[in-house]
Amino acid sequence: MLPIATTQNSTNLDFSLVKDEAKTTNQLGLSSVLNQFFTAFVQFMTQGNEPKITIKKNDQGEVFYHVYDPLTRNKDLFTSEQDVRVWLEKRYG
Repeated sequence: MLPIATTQNSTNLDFSLVKDEAKTTNQLGLSSVLNQFFTAFVQFMTQGNEPKITIKKNDQGEVFYHVYDPLTRNKDLFTSEQDVRVWLEKRYG
């Protein structure tokens, strides 16, 4: 954060650095949003038809497998790796 330089001429205060800092912050925000959009767009365009498997843990430490099939747009939740393997075999079998 830049220090605010104020000059006092009678009752007028100069807050020009505050305006410049706000402009820079807005530009960084726009840059961040554009970067996120571009990243999401590239991921969308390059995703294949391969299933997406995400492994998650709950607060108790139990493991869950979230499976997404982009061909059918189906989502499933499994509690064991073996169940995921069976699902994959059915998909490709």
